[in-house]
Amino acid sequence: GTTVNNGWESALLLDAGGRNAAVHADVYGRRADDYRIPSYPYLFPPDPAPAANSRQPNSSLRTEGAAVGGSYLFDGGYAGVAISRFTSDYHVPGLEAAASQTHIRLEQTKITTKGEYRPQSAAIAAVRYWAGYSDYKHDEIGLNDIGVDQIAATFKNRQSEGKAELETLPITTPLGALTGIIGSQIAHSQLDTSGEALLLPARTRTAAGYFFNEMQHAPTLRTQLAGRIEQVKVTGTAVAFPPDF
Repeated sequence: GTTVNNGWESALLLDAGGRNAAVHADVYGRRADDYRIPSYPYLFPPDPAPAANSRQPNSSLRTEGAAVGGSYLFDGGYAGVAISRFTSDYHVPGLEAAASQTHIRLEQTKITTKGEYRPQSAAIAAVRYWAGYSDYKHDEIGLNDIGVDQIAATFKNRQSEGKAELETLPITTPLGALTGIIGSQIAHSQLDTSGEALLLPARTRTAAGYFFNEMQHAPTLRTQLAGRIEQVKVTGTAVAFPPDF
């Protein structure tokens, strides 16, 4: 626990495995009240000045999270998947924020998977993949004119990404052993907003290909050659500001 804000933290973790499988799970949480301060927090308070009571107004928080995942191991490789969840509700210090009790309530869910396979091949050393999806949202909340919590703005961001690559076995050449990696990557992101948000909705799409070659001339000498080509396309909404902004 923490005495400055009457806070506490707790966590629980579990790892298990057997034969060809491994599992991991964890859960955690944290809570805290407004933290103590040695003096009045505002340099230029209004008249009458708001009370502080030796604490920073509107600085409390609450956070929880959990994750679970597992991997399966087989001859020559593995494949795994995990899902995690995170939520938080934290208040924003400040004179105006404290007056309206502004706080941010967010939540995020992630799903990831990763794997590798090393075949019995004369040319291929390994094939790898990675993929993930993330769903994020937060609301900016404050008191309205009648003293009831009201959502002022909402932000949502959904992202997905995937990558696959192939690694070759060393090839003997007159200059040394040559190894190479070739891969591709794609990604998509969708940002949505509502309310008094300054950002406007936008979509981002990315596609890329890359390679990496390395030649080992001697134990202490090697050369590398790499390249990447990428295309990014962003589709959004333009903002027209007045000329005297």
